[in-house]
Amino acid sequence: MSEKKSKRAPWANLSRRDLLKLTGGAMAGTVVACSDGSLLSPPTGDAGDPPLPDAGTDAGPALSSYGHPATIKEADAAVAEHLGPIFFVHFSDIHIGSGSLALPALQFGLDTILPTFPSIPVLATGDLVEVGNDLADWADYQNAIVGAGLNAEDFIETPGNHDALLNGNLSNYLVYTLAGSNGHGKYGLYHRVHQGRRIRIVALNTCSAGNVLQDSTGYLQQSQVDELIAQIDQDLEPVHATIVLGHHPPSSPLGLGLLGTDVHLRTLLDHTAAAAYLHGHLHMHYTNWEGKTLMAQAPSLGNPSESMPGADIPGFNIFAIDDGPVAKAVFHSGDAQSLTVDWPLVMITKPANLNLGKSLTSDDPNPWAQPLPRNSSGNVLHAGVFAPSSTIDVRYRIDGQAWQPMTKVTDYFMAEFDSPDQDSCVITVEAEVPNGGIQSDSVEVELA
Repeated sequence: MSEKKSKRAPWANLSRRDLLKLTGGAMAGTVVACSDGSLLSPPTGDAGDPPLPDAGTDAGPALSSYGHPATIKEADAAVAEHLGPIFFVHFSDIHIGSGSLALPALQFGLDTILPTFPSIPVLATGDLVEVGNDLADWADYQNAIVGAGLNAEDFIETPGNHDALLNGNLSNYLVYTLAGSNGHGKYGLYHRVHQGRRIRIVALNTCSAGNVLQDSTGYLQQSQVDELIAQIDQDLEPVHATIVLGHHPPSSPLGLGLLGTDVHLRTLLDHTAAAAYLHGHLHMHYTNWEGKTLMAQAPSLGNPSESMPGADIPGFNIFAIDDGPVAKAVFHSGDAQSLTVDWPLVMITKPANLNLGKSLTSDDPNPWAQPLPRNSSGNVLHAGVFAPSSTIDVRYRIDGQAWQPMTKVTDYFMAEFDSPDQDSCVITVEAEVPNGGIQSDSVEVELA
């Protein structure tokens, strides 16, 4: 048996100087100037919950509440076997006002990316603007979102620490976002229904400390989590899966773990048996597993960190629920006047990829990846394929063998395949658009 690699996160070896760059200088051991001219000293020891008003005043009305924990696999198997993936677009760290790329990147996302994902909701996990008390930046953000004809149920927002700068109360977030202006508050419950499957979306405010220093690294109050759990438990109607949204990562020197409020997040994840926690903040794509919950971090849509390896290319994530949760990064290229992505976008969602979430820091396999029977027929393959062109040729192959066609079914492609008589195999899906663009995705599947 090979020696297991230690689970060091990608930021574990960053220098203090690099950490300061990612937090804008708001790390323990620094002094931060507040908007009123006073100085905020860093916390020492266990900060505990800061004295804040009741978190209930920050929440919008619950759109729905769903009751007891449910997981993806608890859906009726006979029905789920014939249903396809459920897709989401995950934007994060747009940072309007941070530079020349941010607003064009948002506009590119709205004008070019989203039309290729018809009727697929966007999950926007914070740092929508660079400085939360800059009204011009908020106006640019609001004009872009409203001009695209989006609503609060199709473009679900959560606040980030930059949205709380510098006064900490997110008052402008409540005025200029779709969530705030439509009464959904700083956190709350949403839901989507796709082919009869109800997906619960829990939008968190991980900047709930109310001060610049603590919110820079993230703070999630227990009272917020308690309120959301109470709403969830009001109704016994089951859900197919739960997705939790927040801005900050749970376990890093730059996330909720620094001040210990990652415990509050995990209480919520455990209670809801969440399929995924989607977040941003570090401007780089990264996935890992905590139990059966996929922790998926999106790159920055509009503010790449040029000096930070892994965070220097702008982009977004595609997220899906099918044979378990799946997340894949899509990166932009070009400058503010010529942004593009490599079309078509290809993402295999079934069967689950054994290697999803594995990295240089973790050997843990995908807990949703179940072995398929070897030397068997009728195994199901699903893939999302997206491009501006309506004509897409999609094919698959097993371990480099001959290509076989896939069939389009609503918003995804499918095929049935024969598994080889061996321990594992690699399935590749390749898509081609008329202008000659060819892209692919591959998954490794265990056979038994």
